[in-house]
Amino acid sequence: MNSRFKHVWVGSTISQLGDVGFMLALPWLVLQMTGSSLALGSVMMALAIPRALLMLLGGAVSDRFPARTVLAVAYTAQTLCVALIALLLHRQALNLQLLYLIAFCFGVADAFTSPALRVLLPELVPPEQLQRANALLQSSMQICVLAGSAVGGLLIAQYGLLFVFIADAASYAYIIIVPLCMAARPHTAMPGAEAGGIMPAIAAGLRYVWRDAGLRAVLISFASINFCATGATQIGLVVLAGERHGSSGLGLLMACAGAGSLLGLALAAKWRSPLTVHRSAAAASFALSLLLAGLALPLPLWWVGLDAALLGAVAGYVNIQVLSWLQGSVRSDMLGRTMSVLALASVGITPLSLAAAGLLAQIGTGALFLGAGTLLLLTSAALWRHAAPAPLPERA
Repeated sequence: MNSRFKHVWVGSTISQLGDVGFMLALPWLVLQMTGSSLALGSVMMALAIPRALLMLLGGAVSDRFPARTVLAVAYTAQTLCVALIALLLHRQALNLQLLYLIAFCFGVADAFTSPALRVLLPELVPPEQLQRANALLQSSMQICVLAGSAVGGLLIAQYGLLFVFIADAASYAYIIIVPLCMAARPHTAMPGAEAGGIMPAIAAGLRYVWRDAGLRAVLISFASINFCATGATQIGLVVLAGERHGSSGLGLLMACAGAGSLLGLALAAKWRSPLTVHRSAAAASFALSLLLAGLALPLPLWWVGLDAALLGAVAGYVNIQVLSWLQGSVRSDMLGRTMSVLALASVGITPLSLAAAGLLAQIGTGALFLGAGTLLLLTSAALWRHAAPAPLPERA
């Protein structure tokens, strides 16, 4: 990997580690201020809602302006949000209304970081290295989530909330500076963007995604995998552990799922599937359907842990393959908007997945896992029968 990618990788990892601490410190701060779970939920919603609603806008902006600039501005805005919390906390001037506003602004900025980073990556590495580069970025994020949660909790206990917020604000410095120091590549603005504005550009991006049969099929399968796997792991495994294995079993199952995801990402960094992306997504959907349906059986804990690890591995691998294929194939003037649709198919679909999983879990974990497995089996069959379309035009 070249030095430009390595700098972005390091900066992204540092900022992600800071964000893990932020996502621990923010809810803890709300609970200390109010003692109310309702206030906690509403503050987190103030952060999450603009991120989901503005994701398409973030993709359109990343197509209109250089991704390196969008990324630096968005990270700067997040830095200011976290630094403002630290300042107000230090001066004992923070109240719940200000926290709502700051969380909302942080979520707005976050809607631009993911599409911009994904648009920037093809500028940093050649097409044949995209899968490895994506796997490295995602692996670092996964490790930060797994290790950062424990470290963040210790830092809060040892040094207090103010220290964690200051550390998070400082963690953005590297990732802000690196893109701005890169030599800018020629940027092709969206055709007609200046005349038509952002909203028509968003509509044009959605039409582009929908009208390409191959692209539409891949994104629908990606959304189906995330819809079924997210609810099953975050809700189903928790309920399953509560019914059969206790809290220690829950910790083991979550650790297995996380380790499996890292394994899938590591495999994606080393090995490219000989199958087309459509066939790979179909095969992954089929494998996941069997693994999810298997969790409906009365299995011993070690077997459930193995199943959870395989779930994480398959989902992690196919997610990287889909992302890398899109970055190497989609038109450069449509890449930001396509990446924002991809983000919606993962981040945006999470609340629906959790809600559906919660409803099915009330009937029983068997209903949840069998339902998720059946949906993915249907997805696999439909995608496998899909005639492999002509490849998308190569990026300009």
